Amino acid sequence: MKQCWNADPSKRPDIDTLYDEIEKMWKNSYDKNYTNESNILEYNQNFQTNSKLISSTVHSLSKRICGISLTDIFMRPPILKPVLVVSNTMA
Repeated sequence: MKQCWNADPSKRPDIDTLYDEIEKMWKNSYDKNYTNESNILEYNQNFQTNSKLISSTVHSLSKRICGISLTDIFMRPPILKPVLVVSNTMA
């Protein structure tokens, strides 16, 4: 684009050259934006999938932990502690 301002008119690009250069710049910009948009969509899909997996795993583990804890606390008989028996044999 700096060439457009050249003091020597013969060194300035013609309209076809300008058109081609502007078209290249536009295509490059579009390709970059399209690639970025595609990456964002892919990241978003991966994030949603991972989020669902994490949520499911946490829910499953939570049920297991709560299930085990409740079973241990309420359903199993209490553990009997050994009792030390001391005989008093002083006769």
